[in-house]
Amino acid sequence: MKDLAFVQDMIETMTFTIAASPFYKALRAKLFGSVPTDFAKDKEELFIHLYNSWCLNPISTIILCLLSQKYELAYNLLFKFTEELDSKKLI
Repeated sequence: MKDLAFVQDMIETMTFTIAASPFYKALRAKLFGSVPTDFAKDKEELFIHLYNSWCLNPISTIILCLLSQKYELAYNLLFKFTEELDSKKLI
């Protein structure tokens, strides 16, 4: 389980860095779809590749969805997360 915790922390760190750092403006533009990507055929493929890893951390998943303009997915995930928390009586 230590490896999973490390991966979750690393994803969270990377997410906040990508979202806030001016050095990652180009990556944000690729996720947004305003700049073509050279390592994926389109923004959808880039999103899917990142989502497969990012989904290990709920907050990072929401941020990735918002950066990629996947607003409906972000809404649905938030709804599911709150349902899960509510079922465990955490909220």
